Amino acid sequence: MRESKPEFTINNSRKWRVAIISCNWNNQFNDEMKYSAIETLKEHSIPEKNITEFQCPGAFELPILSLKLAKSRKFDAIICFGTIIRGDTYHFEIVANESARGIMDVSLSTSVPVFNGILTCNNTEQAEIRASKSKENKGREVALSALALLAELERVS
Repeated sequence: MRESKPEFTINNSRKWRVAIISCNWNNQFNDEMKYSAIETLKEHSIPEKNITEFQCPGAFELPILSLKLAKSRKFDAIICFGTIIRGDTYHFEIVANESARGIMDVSLSTSVPVFNGILTCNNTEQAEIRASKSKENKGREVALSALALLAELERVS
């Protein structure tokens, strides 16, 4: 666990629309992060009707679904949740690297912020700690990052 976490100042002047994509692989961790993110968004005055959930098979597929959602212009931000657990082959590195790169490409090519909530863990114990609301609570962290960046982007516009 990290010694410190970032602090966010969030001053939203409007009700943003947020898409949340969670993967089916290792969904027990993804669901915990997703529900925590939704709870956090609601705490910060994002109405439930402005939060739309989507599912995709795995982390490798997150960029294509993110791209479709970003191009729809229906969302101000997209949050992606997935969990990749290291196995015995190089597959872990390929999925982790390419999904992260793809998410960043979508964000930069569409100007719709896409947030990488993909856990890359050596084992299920690490995933549990990072996803758990009572421990590292990555779902909350990613949601707060989304709100903070949306506020800054609005300030720049």
